[in-house]
Amino acid sequence: MDCRAPGITVTLDDFGTGQASPQHLRSPPIDSIEIDRSFLSELAREPADRILVQSMISAAQAFGIEALAEGIETEEQNRLLITMGCVYRQEYLFAPPLPEEALWNPIL
Repeated sequence: MDCRAPGITVTLDDFGTGQASPQHLRSPPIDSIEIDRSFLSELAREPADRILVQSMISAAQAFGIEALAEGIETEEQNRLLITMGCVYRQEYLFAPPLPEEALWNPIL
């Protein structure tokens, strides 16, 4: 059974670390990669981190895969990722982790 048939997407988590290597880009079926937060913590200060992240985003785009960056904590990180072409970004800058109750009983 193809789990993607009903519209489920597959994301490779923690891309660039451990078992989530670039080799997986050529092995469908994945729809997106999630760039690990460890590459983003020094993004604004470390040229090598910017090169690595830009390379990951460019490789994903070349394979027709979306890139998502996790661990965005500052506006500067967010701005750099937008400039690099990373459309999907998540974490503390946008919303802190919430307890389950907050998901079901949002404050209006």
